[in-house]
Amino acid sequence: MDDFDRLLDELVRVGHSPRGKYSAEKSWRLLERRINPKDAYRRRFIGWTLRAAAVFLLAIGSWAVYEYVLPSPMQSIHAEGDIRRFVLPDSSVVLLNRHSSLAYPKRFSRNDRKVTLEGGAYFEVCKETRRPFLVSAGPVTVKVLGTHFNVDAFPAEGQIKATLLEGCVEVTASEEAVRLHPGETAVYTRSNRRLASYREQEPEACISWRDGTFLFENLPLSEIALQLSRAFQVRITIADETLADYRIRARFVKGESLDKMLALMQEAGHFQYEWKKNGTKNTIWITKEKR
Repeated sequence: MDDFDRLLDELVRVGHSPRGKYSAEKSWRLLERRINPKDAYRRRFIGWTLRAAAVFLLAIGSWAVYEYVLPSPMQSIHAEGDIRRFVLPDSSVVLLNRHSSLAYPKRFSRNDRKVTLEGGAYFEVCKETRRPFLVSAGPVTVKVLGTHFNVDAFPAEGQIKATLLEGCVEVTASEEAVRLHPGETAVYTRSNRRLASYREQEPEACISWRDGTFLFENLPLSEIALQLSRAFQVRITIADETLADYRIRARFVKGESLDKMLALMQEAGHFQYEWKKNGTKNTIWITKEKR
C-alpha cells in the first residue's frame, strides 16, 4: 500500500493523475475487482442471500406469533327457522338445528378444537389424534377425536343430550364422565346436575331433523311436544299430566304443518288440542279426549 501511494504521488507530480480522485484504498478495491471479478460477485451474492434469509426469518417469526401466540378472533353462526350446514376451519362439517347458534375461532389452536353450542347440532368431525374436538354446551363438554354425533342443548330445556352415531366420545359434566359407544345417549339433567347414559332403540330418530323430518319412535307425548315446540317456536302445554307419558309412533316429512301433525296424532293418542291466546303469544293446550 505504501508503494502504491508513492506511485500516485509521483503521477500527481508529473501531472498524469489528480491525487484527490484516487486513494490507495479505493484504487486497490477497484484493482481487486478487475483482477478477480468472481470473488466480488460472490461477496455481493452472499450479502443478498443474508438479507433474503433475514426477511424470511422475520416473516416466519411473525407468522408463528400470529398462529400460536395471539388469540384467534371468534365468530358465530346462527340458524333461525331453517337448518344450516357449514364447514369449520379443520374441515369438520356441522348441521345446525333450527333456532341454534355455534361459536368457534377463525382458526383452531394447536392444542384443541373447541366450539360453543347453544341449541342443537349434528357434527361430522375430522379425525386428528393430537387435537381433540371439544363441544362446550353449558355445563356439558363433549370430547372427541373424530366421529359423528348429535347434541341437543337448548337453554330453555331441562336436559342436555349427546347421542353418538359413529366412533367414540367422552361426555363430562359436574365432575362426572361417561364414555359413549355408537347408539348410546348421554343425558345431563339440569335440576339435579346428574349425568347418565342409555342405549337408544332408534338412534337415527335423534338426527331425523337434519332433513326436516320428524320421526317419533314410541316417544312420550311430552317429548314430542318439546320437539314440536322447539321446531315451530310455539308453546305447547299438556294440561293433563296423565297424557305426558303416552307413547306415540309417527313420522312426518318436511313441509307438513303443525296443525296437520297434531290432528293426525290426536286420533292415535286419544287427546285433543286447541289454540289459546296467552298474552301476545299463542299457546297450544293438549287435553284429554272428550267422550
